[in-house]
Amino acid sequence: MFYLSLFIKGITHRPWSGMVWAATSLTVLALCLMGPRVENLFENKVVIQSETNPYFYAIMPNKINSNYVKRKLLELPGVEKVFVLSEENVSSQIKSILSQASIEWDSDLMDLNYGGIKVSLSPDLKLRSQELIRSYLTRLTGKNEVTMGAIKVPEVKEVESKSLYFENKLLFLAILTGIAYFISLGMIYRSLKEESFIYEQYQRKKQIYLKTLSYSQAPLLAGVILSTLYYKMIMLPLLAAVVFSMAFYLIIGDRKKVC
Repeated sequence: MFYLSLFIKGITHRPWSGMVWAATSLTVLALCLMGPRVENLFENKVVIQSETNPYFYAIMPNKINSNYVKRKLLELPGVEKVFVLSEENVSSQIKSILSQASIEWDSDLMDLNYGGIKVSLSPDLKLRSQELIRSYLTRLTGKNEVTMGAIKVPEVKEVESKSLYFENKLLFLAILTGIAYFISLGMIYRSLKEESFIYEQYQRKKQIYLKTLSYSQAPLLAGVILSTLYYKMIMLPLLAAVVFSMAFYLIIGDRKKVC
């Protein structure tokens, strides 16, 4: 209790330094207790969705004017966009649509002149209205002239952004907290040294500073060691920073005399 009382007395002489040390120590302990769960506080997730509306593809011979079909479809309520496909997209969609329908096809057929469109529908459009639009497209082009794929509804995908900081959140926090702890310990170092010097002079006790600093920081060091044993390599930078900080101020405190 003597060394704990001396430590408290030392940091109260410089309140701001004491508060910085207390805040930093609490941060170190919180990081040790919560470990990788701290990452959840710093997640940088971005919702990526290139397409928000239901859509379907339609393939038709080039003799049918795709731009005319596009114009007529855009007149219908519930049709938001119509895209005329490029030759490369047409070829890939022919394969996809025929595969969905379990229709065998010859790759030589891909050389035939086909055109295609992508029809984007309103998100709130009912199933019956969707089928009416497809029926209209069939009548517009001819039943035997158009092949349509299934209506697809895009899925929202949530992904974590890839930056150096966010890929190594916990490692970054461990290093940053370790540096902050080193600085905070330096802020209370001199006041502890002064208090220890007074007691050493008038109570004839030795190594008061070393014991005061060691005993006061022992619980924090124990917490970091246990956290490192549990979370393994990811907490090593924090452990190294705490050990280095304590060793540094113990050594210089033992060597330097208070003027």
